[in-house]
Amino acid sequence: MSRGLFIFFVQIIACLGVTGTGLWALLRPRHLQQFINSNFALLPAVSDKATSVLLRLLGAFALWYGYTLLSVFRQELSALGFG
Repeated sequence: MSRGLFIFFVQIIACLGVTGTGLWALLRPRHLQQFINSNFALLPAVSDKATSVLLRLLGAFALWYGYTLLSVFRQELSALGFG
């Protein structure tokens, strides 16, 4: 496997991770907040609604960022002759 192909696959995995986390934060922010609180102790308890709203905003940003990465990958593939 060439180095460029390996880096491309790593970028695809990162894109899927960002998009998946964004979906999780947008659809189930309290579940994500509970997960982060129980495993990393970085966020307050689930009863805080302001954190839930902030997680939804961050989820929307992560979805936008994942979409942007995906569009760049499509352009990259078409420049290489794959689409």
